Amino acid sequence: MKLDVHRAVHRDASGRKMVTVEGITVCLRAWMHISGVSEATFYCYQAYVKANQEARDHGNTGLSKPRKHIEQATATLKCILEKEADHMPHRTRSTKSGEKMVSMILPATFQWKDQIPKINEVNIAFGLREVSSSNLSKIRASRFPEFDVKRPGDNFTRCGTCDKYKELRKGAIGGSEQAMKWTRKLEKHLGIARAHREYYCAKRYYSQTYPDECVTIMHDKMDHAKTASSVFSHKNKELNALVKLPVSVTGMIAHGHGDVHYAHYGLDIFPHDSNYTIGSMTKLLHDLEEPPKSSSRELFLGFGSTALFCSILKGAEMCKTSLDPQPERLVGATPLPSILNVQMDNATRENKNRYVFAFWSLLVAKRIFREVYVNFMIVGHIHDDIDALFGRWSMLLKKEYFPTIPALMKSFMDVESIPTIPHLIEEVPDFKNFILGSILDKSEVLVGHTKPQQVKFYLDATGCPKMKYKLFCTDVEWLGEEGACIKIWKEDAQGCSLWPHGELSPVPQRTMRGVEDIEKGISGFVKYWEDLCNVDVTGEYRRRYEHLVVYWRNVKDALHEPIIPCNVLREGFWPITCVRENLADQLSDDGEDHEEFGEDDPYVGPLRGRPQPSFRIGRDVREGYFVAIRPAEGEIQLVWIARALSNPDCNPEKPNCILIQYFHLTLRSVDVQQFYTSWDSERGLHWKIEENEPPVW
Repeated sequence: MKLDVHRAVHRDASGRKMVTVEGITVCLRAWMHISGVSEATFYCYQAYVKANQEARDHGNTGLSKPRKHIEQATATLKCILEKEADHMPHRTRSTKSGEKMVSMILPATFQWKDQIPKINEVNIAFGLREVSSSNLSKIRASRFPEFDVKRPGDNFTRCGTCDKYKELRKGAIGGSEQAMKWTRKLEKHLGIARAHREYYCAKRYYSQTYPDECVTIMHDKMDHAKTASSVFSHKNKELNALVKLPVSVTGMIAHGHGDVHYAHYGLDIFPHDSNYTIGSMTKLLHDLEEPPKSSSRELFLGFGSTALFCSILKGAEMCKTSLDPQPERLVGATPLPSILNVQMDNATRENKNRYVFAFWSLLVAKRIFREVYVNFMIVGHIHDDIDALFGRWSMLLKKEYFPTIPALMKSFMDVESIPTIPHLIEEVPDFKNFILGSILDKSEVLVGHTKPQQVKFYLDATGCPKMKYKLFCTDVEWLGEEGACIKIWKEDAQGCSLWPHGELSPVPQRTMRGVEDIEKGISGFVKYWEDLCNVDVTGEYRRRYEHLVVYWRNVKDALHEPIIPCNVLREGFWPITCVRENLADQLSDDGEDHEEFGEDDPYVGPLRGRPQPSFRIGRDVREGYFVAIRPAEGEIQLVWIARALSNPDCNPEKPNCILIQYFHLTLRSVDVQQFYTSWDSERGLHWKIEENEPPVW
């Protein structure tokens, strides 16, 4: 059956993989989900098909196993468990086949016996037999060994709200109305958390399926204690007390775009605040615009701005061995799509504050994205994919020894089949200082923004960047100030946003905190390796590990190098993508045409009474056209003549403007009517570019 399915796989008109089973065409993933076939088993049988192996009839004429009601019960239970469970990145479970799987922990309120009525309800709807508790136990043991309810003693940080409701329910009398109230409160909280996870999964699927329309990015940080270098798989008393070099790791997954997995490594020379988060996100957007690193194989391009960074990345060429072989045809650069979805932690200091919100707003104001949606998971509920990736890496760090930072980077690249592209943070933009004076402050400052779990940034009908929010993704309507949108930037007298312009400067590097203890720790590690080299009379240890002594000595010496200030970001800041023009941009919020794009009302009547067509700048002016401009008050000229050097509203920095070049008459007399014979003639009016006046918006 499984081999026959592989031979019936094909793609439909939209490019999705489909399979025809018994004359019915279904989605391939839906068939795998319903049939309970894992991806590992699916691709194993795919290899059999490519090898032209034939399926054999076993000859058993008895009952088919598993029976239909068991198959349906398994599929129903899988749907229930996937909605309820959280990935636990710090734990794995081994199946009977020896495969290691990340543990899936179910909520504290979950009871296996409570799922029997739900399963049987579905079975009855399909005209199938009901399943018993013993059948459920067999299904659970054979098909879902990685799922388990949270047990006492689990030291993984969990949601405080869940534990609070659980304790309050435990303190109430069992079966009482008070206990039922806390149970309903807990179930409502878990339902909201599940809805946020499903919302993210839907956006992730959309980004993978339609990469030209949107990009969904998962952003999270790993525990710094696990990545401090050097990384040892075991502890000993001689080395455990030594202070290691602190290394922070920010992981990002750009679903369906670029190299998908990215990791940014940072030293403790920059504050881990809003500027750090914004700089990391900007670097990711730059990478998504460029050719994938897996194709170009250009890792750490232009690195080494200081002696410290050069010493840290010594030997970084080893990371290229984790990339796939270079394809015959290189993958080119692609622009960013028009919609950005971001999933982040609820950390207010780094992610959920007005400075990061201002960054999302400027991405829309500069027309890099048409809309930006930022979503936050409920506090204490993890993101399954990025935390599972961190979990697999954490388990690898417990098993093997990675003495240098390039070796640490390579270990993360080797965790999954899709390598995680590394980048060392060498500069951080000073975004908070850049927007100072433009963002609303004092009595107009943004408050209460830490409560919503979903925020939207967009341009309103006037072209000004605005913000709306939802407390939870389950809410229907987007909320704002008194039902309207929320302003982030100061405005001029005409109501136009005064968002900042110009280039950003970098954050000055600071001296690493506890640098004396770090130097002592590095010296202790160096002495440890030197002693082992001296004890080994064969010289084999020296041959294999002496480079570690050289590496960490160079790092220690670089810590004393003076910090040279820099006033310019070497890699730039803003992405180069600009959203394409859309007919929807010509409409206001109520669906009506903007005035500059509007059409005249139809006229029916005598020819002599037909009015002159109106002038619409958005419709009637294009680059290269000459325009007549009404002069300023007090000017004696009847009209100013200029040439349009751009289309209307093409520059995000200058909304509702066109670039024009003024022209002037060559006549000495200002009395134009006295000498007028024809347009732009040597004897009449002749126009030349106003060289003393540069083009203006």
